[in-house]
Amino acid sequence: MEPILTADHTPDRTSRLLARFTALIALLLAGFGAWTFTATTDRTALARGLLWLGASIPMFWAALALLTAPHPEDALNHPDALPDTYPLETYSDNVTGPPRRWWHVLGVIVGMVLLIFMGDFSARVLRVENWLPNSEHFQFGLLIVGCGLIAWGLAGGFRWRWGGGQIAWRSVWRDLRDRPQGFWLDLTLMVGLLIAALLLRAVQMERAIPGFVDEVSFTAPLPAFEFADDMRLMQPINTVAAFPRLYLYWQWLSVKQFGQDLNAFRLPTAILGALTVPALYWLCKHLFDRRTAFTAALVLAALPIHLQMSRVGMNNVGDPLFGTLAFAFVARGLRYGGRTNYAVAGVMLGWTQFFHEAGRLTLPVIMLVWLISVWMGTEWRRHQERRRRRGQLGARFRLVFLGAILTSIPYYYTVISMGGWFAARMTDVGLKPEYWQSQTGLVSLLDGILLRTQGTLTRLFQVPERVLYYSGTTPAIHYLLTPFLILGLAYAVWRWRRPGGMLVLLWTFLPLGGIIVLLAEIMSPRITVFMPALSILIALGIVQISRALVAPAAVVGVPLDRLSVTAQRIAARWSVAAVVLALALSISMAVYYFGTHLPEFKRQLYTLQPWQQIIFDARTIPSDAEIHVISQPRFEETYLGRVFAFMGGGGQTLFTHAAEEISVEMLAQMPRTRPLAFFVQLPGGELIDTQLRAVFPQMQGPVVSTEPRIAPTWFNLYVIPPAAASP
Repeated sequence: MEPILTADHTPDRTSRLLARFTALIALLLAGFGAWTFTATTDRTALARGLLWLGASIPMFWAALALLTAPHPEDALNHPDALPDTYPLETYSDNVTGPPRRWWHVLGVIVGMVLLIFMGDFSARVLRVENWLPNSEHFQFGLLIVGCGLIAWGLAGGFRWRWGGGQIAWRSVWRDLRDRPQGFWLDLTLMVGLLIAALLLRAVQMERAIPGFVDEVSFTAPLPAFEFADDMRLMQPINTVAAFPRLYLYWQWLSVKQFGQDLNAFRLPTAILGALTVPALYWLCKHLFDRRTAFTAALVLAALPIHLQMSRVGMNNVGDPLFGTLAFAFVARGLRYGGRTNYAVAGVMLGWTQFFHEAGRLTLPVIMLVWLISVWMGTEWRRHQERRRRRGQLGARFRLVFLGAILTSIPYYYTVISMGGWFAARMTDVGLKPEYWQSQTGLVSLLDGILLRTQGTLTRLFQVPERVLYYSGTTPAIHYLLTPFLILGLAYAVWRWRRPGGMLVLLWTFLPLGGIIVLLAEIMSPRITVFMPALSILIALGIVQISRALVAPAAVVGVPLDRLSVTAQRIAARWSVAAVVLALALSISMAVYYFGTHLPEFKRQLYTLQPWQQIIFDARTIPSDAEIHVISQPRFEETYLGRVFAFMGGGGQTLFTHAAEEISVEMLAQMPRTRPLAFFVQLPGGELIDTQLRAVFPQMQGPVVSTEPRIAPTWFNLYVIPPAAASP
């Protein structure tokens, strides 16, 4: 089946000139608005910046209107059309979909039973551990096989279409060999993007971010995988971080394979973050076009805040990956049809429930609203086919949520059996109900919403983050990217009735609305869930402004071999301009991140959390040492003890003291059967140095901590061997 194609036509000369002029004005206004944010951090600067950015939107709409010339064959770009859908696709199981045999139903049932068994290892209701192997590897295998059987059964057997042609599995290699050139181009671009994204994320993870970024919740449970008789993969990490231990399982495998350091511990995060880049290409390829897909993937590959969250050992990058894949397979289903796309999308959506609560709560809602909007738009625009269309798209969309519900059985089975709540972390970090209850009256309520909206926009566009997740010297969205983000937002609003524009708007504003209404503060981990959507918006701004300035012609969606020679040249200039601009921005963002952001983040880390300077010294201290950290004020002992337990291999014990607690009498009473190590914070530790020398005349040190002195305080290290402490 052939897709509906955009007609090969060009607006008249006057329209092209006006489009270039209005697009240039829009770009200048957006750039000036982004620059205005840097003037000062007060509310006035934010209001002025938003005013200039808002003024750029109608100017860009004017350019888009001038480029959208009416044409009888321009079906794909017509606002009343369902874009990227084959007109002959009936979405009927009897016509285009495979019939569901009894073995497909059996596959779903068996997959569901396997997932129930997998969940029962954590829930302990049926006690399947008494008659099945209870290793974590077996549990993970049950999860994979169960999900595969559910996807296979719901799809009625996998039948894949590359570019509209169905693959015959018996001759798959010959079929792939005969694929069109576009298939191999997409595959090459995705592999190249994956390699580039992985290199940006997986190189020097430990030394580039030389400290713990709220990662103790993930390092502390790792020893249990070695010593516990049974590990429950679906059991929440703790009562606050209500995440299943599936992500910890991957981190444990990495640490076990590559060694107990932050490089191995953070490797699963880097892999998932890198995989999101080709997944975003896959999504945008089916929602928009190849140039937009490549541009969006380039932006995400070098987006500084996504780089940061992909280089720390937290599970926040997991749900955006599987959410992107879920949206991508639905988009592919809209383009090519077929139950397989929707069944796989459902399984991918179910996997979003195994990671951070941001994705668990928002991504299913986004998918639901998006599919309902697409279904209603199709229903309203296809009156002559109302009866046939009424249940066909709806049946496919219900398949997505059926797959998601079945896939998420293990986690919710565990949580319900344990009497927990699937959004337990909201009670800890969420905005308390008393805040909104105090907003009496409509005016007060609107003022509260406005105040929180201002704070959210400030963190996104104006001031650096206050907490040590991303921090640095720039806001979450770099100033260079803000103009293109606003122009991309304008384009998405312009095309809001199309599935692509509709999805990116929902994916951006629903999580933002949740942050404003539900959460106490905006932080990097909480916006990771819609970073792919932000990258799409930036890419749309880059692509569409390039179109308006370089190639103002309606050539979207038309294969190059069907374009006239003139149109081919226009399309080539457009693609080159968009890719060059995207490459320039991506390279500049990568240079900024590694050359400016990371050194500044390291300085902030050592200044705000001075104990981070000494954690690597745990490897130079005897593995059975008793460590004493002396500082002013006293560090939190439990947290720092867990950090040293991971860095030192688990055999060391740690105690923290305030400087005024140290005396000669206290030091003399310390047991001498183990090596002793003292970290003394400087300046201000000169008296402690004298006391240590008085009690331990043969001690080794002081040795300055291995980390450079980039913070106001640093540490001296003293080591007393057991022999020196003997009677």
